[in-house]
Amino acid sequence: MNRKLNSLEFSIPYNGRPESLPLIFALNRLGRNRVREVYMAGPQEYSASGRVMPRITLDEFIDVVNQIHAEGIRVNLLLNSVCEGSHWYDAEVVQSRIDFVGLLHRGHGVETVTIANPIYIKAIREHFPEIEITVSVLGGVDSVQRAVYFDDMGVDVIVPDTSINRDMSLPRQIKGSIRARLKRIPN
Repeated sequence: MNRKLNSLEFSIPYNGRPESLPLIFALNRLGRNRVREVYMAGPQEYSASGRVMPRITLDEFIDVVNQIHAEGIRVNLLLNSVCEGSHWYDAEVVQSRIDFVGLLHRGHGVETVTIANPIYIKAIREHFPEIEITVSVLGGVDSVQRAVYFDDMGVDVIVPDTSINRDMSLPRQIKGSIRARLKRIPN
């Protein structure tokens, strides 16, 4: 039986170590599969991720963005921390995130942003209607209702909670109820 296999697109994390970039770039050239994007957190004063990362300056971050783009790969900025304290909702803090996304999106071509916080999703969608917004796995999408909630905000991609990975019917129900694409994390 000779079946033509479809190619796959991957979203690969950047671990904050420059020596890992050539390895990521090599993956992009393996077979018919490709690396669609590299997701990464920026400087910690603007962009928290769901894991502990080495500190990076804005200039270092922009250099990595430029290297990734030079390989024809998209950049996905992580803004996916779930709590940064009570000041997180202050207008100045929200505006600083909007300004940061604007600098990276309009100034350096960052194509997509992954967010867990619904307030940030609404604000960034309002200011940057053209940017691709992904709901982080940390957004806890584990039901049709939660997926519809984010879909109604105009997100482009939803990463469901990994707790539903073994239930094949629920992701199908979610997909049938939303316009956004689903991106799954295999585990």
